[in-house]
Amino acid sequence: MAEENAAPAPSQNKKPKTGIIAGIAVAVVAIIVILFAFVFNKSGVVGKYNIEAFIENGKESTEMIQLLKAFGGNYTIEFKNDKTGAIEMKAGDESQTINFKWDDKKIKMEQDGETAETEYKYENDTVTVTVEGKSMKFKREGK
Repeated sequence: MAEENAAPAPSQNKKPKTGIIAGIAVAVVAIIVILFAFVFNKSGVVGKYNIEAFIENGKESTEMIQLLKAFGGNYTIEFKNDKTGAIEMKAGDESQTINFKWDDKKIKMEQDGETAETEYKYENDTVTVTVEGKSMKFKREGK
């Protein structure tokens, strides 16, 4: 009878604890892998930018930007995580938004049934969009 009330052998106690520890370890590894996937797949260009200059024939000009802002206008561009974005142009009471899709080098805009594709360059929190030889330089908000 004493044998029936005896505690189970130590090896029987370790198996459930080992399984729980292994399960927790697998969950932690899975969470780390998911976090790294999000961190390293996130493009540096994602964010909102304000117009800083117009570039024509390689010359950067800010005079038109100052005039635009003096009249309450502004151009912004936003790159979103889902590979979409928008360019918003405001001048006085008028505004226009152009939505686009983007990849690592190009912006593809669709407006009024027409599609246009243009190149952009991202470097040091600055995006430069080039359309027909003329460029707009945007600086990341808050920088």
